[in-house]
Amino acid sequence: MNDATSELKRCAVCGDPIRDDNTVGICTNRDKPECFNAYASKARRNRLADPSVPACEICGKPLSRNNQIGLCDGSDSPACKQARTARRNAARKPRVIPASERPACPVCGGKLRADNKVGVCGKTPACRKEMAERRRIAARKTGPAAPRERPRRIPAIPAGTVFGRLVTLEESPKGDGKVRCRCQCPRGTECLVLIGNLKSGATKSCGCLKRENAGRPKGPGGIYLPAGSVSGRLTTLEDAVKSHHMIRTLCQCGRKTGKVAQRVKLGTAKSCGQCVLRDAGRTHGFSGHPLYNIWRGIVRRCTDPANRDYCKYGEIGRGICSGWMTMPEGFLKFVADMGPRPSRGHSVDRFPNNSGGYWCGRCEECIRLRRPPNYRWATKAEQAANKGSAPEVIRERDTLTAELAEARHLLASRRRARPAVRVSVQDALF
Repeated sequence: MNDATSELKRCAVCGDPIRDDNTVGICTNRDKPECFNAYASKARRNRLADPSVPACEICGKPLSRNNQIGLCDGSDSPACKQARTARRNAARKPRVIPASERPACPVCGGKLRADNKVGVCGKTPACRKEMAERRRIAARKTGPAAPRERPRRIPAIPAGTVFGRLVTLEESPKGDGKVRCRCQCPRGTECLVLIGNLKSGATKSCGCLKRENAGRPKGPGGIYLPAGSVSGRLTTLEDAVKSHHMIRTLCQCGRKTGKVAQRVKLGTAKSCGQCVLRDAGRTHGFSGHPLYNIWRGIVRRCTDPANRDYCKYGEIGRGICSGWMTMPEGFLKFVADMGPRPSRGHSVDRFPNNSGGYWCGRCEECIRLRRPPNYRWATKAEQAANKGSAPEVIRERDTLTAELAEARHLLASRRRARPAVRVSVQDALF
């Protein structure tokens, strides 16, 4: 024990034990100023005597090993402080490259800027074209930047929120998208449920609702879909107890098919399938009728200004009545009034009034305007005998044009603002 105590290293000033790696031989106790000052003085003398320790270039003060400027902090010498500040400012300022040292543009020969990374100045059209080509090549080499993956944001659900029979026990986390819930069934089962399933209503319990409704049919009286239900063109012929049952249905086309009850109730099954394919692209179904082209020609030359015969019919007041105009009701009335076509040589003639239009004589418009029926099937000879001369047609057109111009002039004169008449106070009173 005495041998171990004699081997301890002690301070040369106060005699307290010191560490074995203390090369100065004095302790660094700040509570004893004489020991601390003696340690600092001897440590400085040791650093000055050591040639490997860097020293200040001006005052010779020893520096720390991580000092890269080569000057002290200037606490004892103002000259060191000024030199240190000047050297730091010089290191911070970028070096200005003179124009003589800058590279030249390979296209026009002009000097490039110091921050030019493309290698072309871009001042002339040729330089700009070369700059665009170089940038295009550089973009092709690097390739498009990969899209930044953003973390999926999941909104928080506060604890105690009720979804069906489930009650959340904690706030929803941001990472895994699941939250711990407790079911309100007698068992009180706790489970982890996805937040999306809770919000959409896909999960409402721990599984007890599914077990309770396993053998229970839906709908009033235990029927999921009663007979006679209509979905589009389909009509159910029997009751469906459950949604996955196959039931017989009747389509409007007369075809009987089997459909799943759930598809019929949700409206995804609306027909037998064959009639839809057969009727695809049909509008009214009368385009193949033998009188359809005749009726369409009458309507077009009476109502369409782009028709070449419009000037002889619709422009001079020879129109078609509202009873024959609409489709398909007007066309069906036209077919019923005209009857079957006697032969291919017969066409529709305006008889007995060739100056009038195509009038059925029974619609509301014809009754209100007191128009008699003006139609018949006629041959070419009968058409020629009932045809008006060219001067009569021109005279009718001119008369109609004059009447329209007079009506417009009268309407414009009525719309003009009448001048205000000033009346004195005396005239107004007496």
